[in-house]
Amino acid sequence: MTAREKLKFLQYEFIQKLRELDPATQPAFGKMNLHQMIEHMIYAVQVATGKIAVPAINEGEKAEKSYRWMMDLETSFKDNTPNELLPDEPLAVTSPSIGDAIDNLEDEIQEFLDAYKAEPGKKVLNAFFGELDYYEQVQLLYKHAKHHARQFSA
Repeated sequence: MTAREKLKFLQYEFIQKLRELDPATQPAFGKMNLHQMIEHMIYAVQVATGKIAVPAINEGEKAEKSYRWMMDLETSFKDNTPNELLPDEPLAVTSPSIGDAIDNLEDEIQEFLDAYKAEPGKKVLNAFFGELDYYEQVQLLYKHAKHHARQFSA
């Protein structure tokens, strides 16, 4: 699958699937409700853009192994994958509605694209996978979005 196809999923298909979900949809796994998951994805895009800086958690061989897993299209996040950067309990939502959160996610994805277009060769540190360029960030965001689409049967 090409970066363009992954980006199409992120920009259009994932957003459309979220808009079609009943706000009361319960997750197949995990503690986040739909609204919290959308805001969680906003955070992930902001990290990928470089708007939110995160410390390196994995380094050396562990980061290299994690990177190889991230780039492998045959693997996906396991249900309930922990994130050391986040608390055990989901964060409270900040946007007034799920619709607003989806709009914000859509805007953040566009800002991500604009940031990398304005600065070709840009790399941003990911806590788990190291310094990632545009294509690597798209791969990670795609894998992450597919995980949460599966979580909510979207």
